[in-house]
Amino acid sequence: MLLDETRYSGYDFADMGANFLRKTFQDMGEAIEFDKFEYIVNGELPDPLEYGLVYLTGSKKDSYEETPFNDKLIEFIRDACSQNVKILGICYGHQIIARSMGFKTAVNPLGWELGNHTVQLSEEDQRKLGVDFDEYTISMIHQDIVTGDSERFVGSTEKCGIQGITVENVLTFQGHPEFTSDLVLEMSKKKLQEAEIDREHFNDIVERSQLLEDGMDDNGNKRLREIVYKFVL
Repeated sequence: MLLDETRYSGYDFADMGANFLRKTFQDMGEAIEFDKFEYIVNGELPDPLEYGLVYLTGSKKDSYEETPFNDKLIEFIRDACSQNVKILGICYGHQIIARSMGFKTAVNPLGWELGNHTVQLSEEDQRKLGVDFDEYTISMIHQDIVTGDSERFVGSTEKCGIQGITVENVLTFQGHPEFTSDLVLEMSKKKLQEAEIDREHFNDIVERSQLLEDGMDDNGNKRLREIVYKFVL
């Protein structure tokens, strides 16, 4: 099940997420099927027990706000977790899952984290994720972060010390494994045009676009696909 939280500037996050998961399973000679629920459009949430996986996308919503939209989704996540339904959260999905676990989210005082970034994994992070690499590259477009401290958290960058959550039936990424280097660069251009970032920041994003994203960039390491495949199985 793909729970779609937004269409960002013409980009459908759920469709991109579906494409990422299809490629992930195609690597293994397998297939995966989806239903898409546009919660942000109609406010309706499905019965999580009808599905083996819930995928929560990014969103224009702010995860830290006390709103009926967030409250209803938090209850949905808690219900799904209590019934051992697997949940994969991306960006806003990562943040709202953290809130459902009792953690707080906030605007990052360091500002936007945009473009392709290399996430560092400690030895303990590698053990939790079941991988043998100490970093991965992922596309970022966020200014809100999860705060606090927990053994559930994994991964870090200079601007954001909590890049994911992993427990038995939950996996999250602050970044976007469904994006490509070209796509996040295009999105960053919009931020420059809207004066949300300055030219220096944008030039840094352009330079880091040479880092191939490890999910959807065909010449990347596909490490994000490995992490997600192991989790979904």
